[in-house]
Amino acid sequence: MIITGLIIFVLLRNKKLLKQNYAYLLIALIAIANFLQLISHFISGFYIVFFYTPVLHFDMFQGSLLNFGYDITCVLNLTLSFNRLFLFFNFKKIWYSIFKKLSIFIVVTLFLASFFYLVISNFEFFKITFNVSTGVWDYYTASENFYRFNGLESKLMVFTNVFSVINLMLIAIKIIIQKLSVAKNTKAGKIKFYDISLFLQAIVNFVCIAFVQIFWQYGAIWFPNSRYLYTYLNYLWLNVGGKDSITNIVLLSEIRVPVLILIGYLKNNTKVVPVPTLSKVERNNKNT
Repeated sequence: MIITGLIIFVLLRNKKLLKQNYAYLLIALIAIANFLQLISHFISGFYIVFFYTPVLHFDMFQGSLLNFGYDITCVLNLTLSFNRLFLFFNFKKIWYSIFKKLSIFIVVTLFLASFFYLVISNFEFFKITFNVSTGVWDYYTASENFYRFNGLESKLMVFTNVFSVINLMLIAIKIIIQKLSVAKNTKAGKIKFYDISLFLQAIVNFVCIAFVQIFWQYGAIWFPNSRYLYTYLNYLWLNVGGKDSITNIVLLSEIRVPVLILIGYLKNNTKVVPVPTLSKVERNNKNT
């Protein structure tokens, strides 16, 4: 949670970076959405320590924010993957227009669905409350129809994350193929860490979120006698809230260096080496 807060501070303070690169604005919004999740998990930790059950409506509001933070993080990650896809692929004008309109439609629809679930989670028939005994956020539904509705949300998030992973994998494959098409003994032909970073990010996203979604839906079927299945799942969910912060610290020097300076690990005069874009790679290829 502290690292996520530092990332938000670093990004919002660097207005020049946000204006120059739309992707960093999305990363800042993802960090804010993750912070919503982490602060909800942090507060619920006190409920367990002091065995305290909060007022119902505050509990419902906290649960709705937690769920909204998770949903909106998934949608923003998909938006970021679309942003990178259009940066790295040179679509023809007509295909660019079609793909862009389709991506906007998908993202807007998912945003509206996330806000809808935020609102209805504050009603008792669709509430999300914290179970102090098991340390789990319980999703309550008043009828089978609403259970199916909740299942629809889960399927939407699975679709969102799979789509995001596919986009990132396509970008990574594009970079690797382009690198391999250049002579390996040249500077432009060498595969570096930032070239495989998208692969790593895609794998981390898939593993973390896939585990949460799959076990949330099928855990009770696979482990019917497990008393603490959802307790373990809740801790896994907690890690999902911090995964983007960790990957950003590891992969992006524009974020890593300022954060390390803030905590006193690096000096103020440390240089930031930006991750090259495809246009720079193309320039190198032409020069070789």
